[in-house]
Amino acid sequence: MRKMKTLSAIVLAVGLGVVALTGCGGGSAPASSSGTSSQEADPGGANEGSTDQTVAEACATASAAGAEAQTLQADMQEDLTAGNFAAIAETMGAYKGTLEDTANEIGNPEVKSAVSDLATAFGDFGAIFEGVPDGDMTALTDKVAEVTAVSEDIAAAGQALIDACS
Repeated sequence: MRKMKTLSAIVLAVGLGVVALTGCGGGSAPASSSGTSSQEADPGGANEGSTDQTVAEACATASAAGAEAQTLQADMQEDLTAGNFAAIAETMGAYKGTLEDTANEIGNPEVKSAVSDLATAFGDFGAIFEGVPDGDMTALTDKVAEVTAVSEDIAAAGQALIDACS
């Protein structure tokens, strides 16, 4: 029973992130509510995103990472069922990099922050699987508290992205 709860939590965690990324494509914010330009929010110029990017443009950039997230979720579910935990750790680490790259393309500070938070959460999620022997569901089951905490982080970051893009 505990094994099923762990598996369900894992699938839910990734699913929440996928929903946030795929559900934010373009947003419904009018152009006049584009908020602070990234130049105003980042006068030092460290932000690589466009200085005149609207919320809708930022959300479209974030949504572009959603197609990869859908593939990632399907692959992760297969690896999880097969007990291929090393592959999950590797995939999540790579996806963290993709989301970090995506965040660097975003100029809107609110959307950028949410995508950065998702990147961190996916990286943390992948780290849970590091060192877990492939196929050892007992070892994974012992990590329920970690899975729960990271699931909450993914949900919070995902909701922040949905809120920013709504």
